[in-house]
Amino acid sequence: MSEQHSGFGLEMVLSGEEIDDLVSQFRLRTSDRRLSHQQMQNFFRELPSVTEAELIADGKHDAACPICFNAFVAVLAEEETARAMDSPAHPVEELGVIRLQKTCGHLFCRKELSEFFGR
Repeated sequence: MSEQHSGFGLEMVLSGEEIDDLVSQFRLRTSDRRLSHQQMQNFFRELPSVTEAELIADGKHDAACPICFNAFVAVLAEEETARAMDSPAHPVEELGVIRLQKTCGHLFCRKELSEFFGR
């Protein structure tokens, strides 16, 4: 894992090889190496959401998503706003911050990670 200390305020960024490993682990869950749309939805629905209090407790309040570089607090604010709206710009289930708890423990925007794995 490479460390980055420049303008984005990131503590760590996944390397391309580490992201490829995550994708491989994700796709190995099915016999044909491809997940159905329903399986992907279930996978992302089951990932634990992270609250602002958890970010603070983990010392990650100023951290950003290693895919899109958006600050996690901004992502959480977008999710909170979407939940208050009648028709948000993105489905609420695609918003928020998630932790890959069963593998590496890294944090990501739910929307960015689901788009990345959907490729």
